[in-house]
Amino acid sequence: MSSLEQLSQLTNDLYAKVHAPLDSNHDLREKQMENIEQLLKERALVMEMGLERPKDQKSKQIVREILMKSQAIQEKLAEMSGMIHQEINQFKQKKQMNRKYDLPYDGPTVEGVFFDKRE
Repeated sequence: MSSLEQLSQLTNDLYAKVHAPLDSNHDLREKQMENIEQLLKERALVMEMGLERPKDQKSKQIVREILMKSQAIQEKLAEMSGMIHQEINQFKQKKQMNRKYDLPYDGPTVEGVFFDKRE
């Protein structure tokens, strides 16, 4: 199998994994993310080894497909990253609200604070 065909196969696998819906179970989702990361590493290794220049029409078509799918993969990964950041922020807010509920008098108090009214 040529490096171009190998890259095409890895890109197709990655495209399928990225566009599959993420599982709501965090353990399964983490497993999916690990699979995606592994495919990205394998794909990067194939790209680093070097690719031959496409000479015939079939090779050029494969390159076009790889480029189109790579663009779609990048967009989907950016979307997934945004979703993960949003979930992390929601978790932090939830944790902070639970902490305020559990320890309502833990914050700074106004007692004993001097306010200087002069300018």
